[in-house]
Amino acid sequence: MLKVASKNQSDNQPIISLAEQQPYLMRAIKRLAQRGDYQSDASQLLGDLSGITAMVADKFTNDRTAEGIQEALRLTVGCISLGLSQAQLQDDDEAAINLLIEHGAERVFQQGFRLVRDLAKLPEVAMLSPFDNTPHEQERQLKSVFLKFCNADPNTFWGGHKNFQRELENRKKTLSVIQCAQWLRKHHHDGAIKEEDMDADGVLAVAVIFAVQGNGEIVARAGQKKFEALIDFVR
Repeated sequence: MLKVASKNQSDNQPIISLAEQQPYLMRAIKRLAQRGDYQSDASQLLGDLSGITAMVADKFTNDRTAEGIQEALRLTVGCISLGLSQAQLQDDDEAAINLLIEHGAERVFQQGFRLVRDLAKLPEVAMLSPFDNTPHEQERQLKSVFLKFCNADPNTFWGGHKNFQRELENRKKTLSVIQCAQWLRKHHHDGAIKEEDMDADGVLAVAVIFAVQGNGEIVARAGQKKFEALIDFVR
């Protein structure tokens, strides 16, 4: 097995296995190949993966071209690997292949895709518009997240699960900013602001700026006269 180590690593430090950095699905398949009698399980898994890949090609890539099928295979590998990464298997390849055989690869794929769908529902930026809730935009967001985080080459390094987790944390923070801005707009001193368009960062900035007056008034939106009054107050 090929091993690599950093330039600054001493001989006594642990080295990193390239195989351990492959997508979880590929690691599980390699573990299956180490079993003495694996033909039946391998045939079952192959059938599952073929069906999933065909479905992905039909819905997300192109089932009429070789490139579309190859991309669908990479997405299948990545999505199943994402599902395995969230199954709390502690990087146990034996447990991973057992899960795939006992419950089916499609179930694990659906678990991974559910994570993708939940991520796509979270805001990427702290801005809202009525367009965000249209079926077309929601479908576009879902496909974008799926293609971005589940595209995994079966034979190379894969960090999709880590990238996914980072994006999840970032979007949760963005959602918190939006929720804070929505609260400020709801309690705006001059009555609730109900427009669907919103720049959450802008709302927070305005609220912080006007908080300098110290009068307990919540300002989530301000016009020219309001700003002029603030400048006079500061002076």
